[in-house]
Amino acid sequence: MIPKGGSWRSSPYFAGLSSGELDSFSELVFTKTAEKGQILAWEGEPVEALYFVASGAVKYFNASSEGRSRSFA
Repeated sequence: MIPKGGSWRSSPYFAGLSSGELDSFSELVFTKTAEKGQILAWEGEPVEALYFVASGAVKYFNASSEGRSRSFA
C-alpha cells in the first residue's frame, strides 16, 4: 500500500507537478484495498477514479470490435 502523501509523489506520472500542486493533489489521494476477483470498473461506465497499483496485479478485460473477450494483466 502507498500511504497518503507517500511514495506516489515520486512516480514519474507526477514529475511535472510543483510541490504546491502535489500538496493539493494529496488531499484527493486515498488507499483502497481490493480483494482478488473484485471488479473495479465496467467498460463503458463513467470514470470515477484513477487507480495506481501499489502491490499485486490487476487484470483488464474488454471486448474486441468482433465481440471477442481480450485481457491482459
